[in-house]
Amino acid sequence: MPAKDGVRLYTLGTAPADREKCPTIIVRMPYVRSARADKAKWIAENRKYTRRGYARIYQHCRGCGMSEGDWIPYENEREDGLALLEFVRKLPWYNGEIFLTGSSYCASAHFSCLDTDPPDVKGAALLVQDANRYNVCYRNGFFKIGLHGGWDVGMYKKKQLTQKNFAKDSFRIFPLNALSKTVFGEENPLLTEEFCHPDPADPFWQTPEGGSEYADCCNKCACP
Repeated sequence: MPAKDGVRLYTLGTAPADREKCPTIIVRMPYVRSARADKAKWIAENRKYTRRGYARIYQHCRGCGMSEGDWIPYENEREDGLALLEFVRKLPWYNGEIFLTGSSYCASAHFSCLDTDPPDVKGAALLVQDANRYNVCYRNGFFKIGLHGGWDVGMYKKKQLTQKNFAKDSFRIFPLNALSKTVFGEENPLLTEEFCHPDPADPFWQTPEGGSEYADCCNKCACP
């Protein structure tokens, strides 16, 4: 599937053979290890839904698995997610009903565009994730080194930067705003900004970089 900027995103779709039109379930996934084994797994998973009359779309997030581009947490999910909705609307089996599902970051991939209240998204099961970006990064004013920091380091440009100068104690070296260049050899602006705004009332968290498009998105859309 071509994204808005031309990057091609690997997208696997399965639909019931005995129906001309049916509802579609969407999953967007950054956690891809073996592309071949992953494909077999998701074809089998999709069939559980096609037997019940649903089509299912499974997409590798940008820079993950067989999708092109660099994976930078949160940076492209909104545009890529909206592009996927448009793609689904042009499929021959589209019946006007789309459902979103995912947990952890796979939920965030959908939170990114729910504030647009797509009228054909009829429901969503989004689990184990907070739509408030501050709560993802901090707890009681302390940066979540293990849960968020280690995840960010491991996932950032994971196909391009396969060697990273990182150890579990890297987050204990100060100043933290120098960590990006030490670990990646380049600046990771979002991670650095997260270090600089430990106060939940900081205006940074009301900007797109701080996740303003995600915040309260579940109350901005009509679907359950």
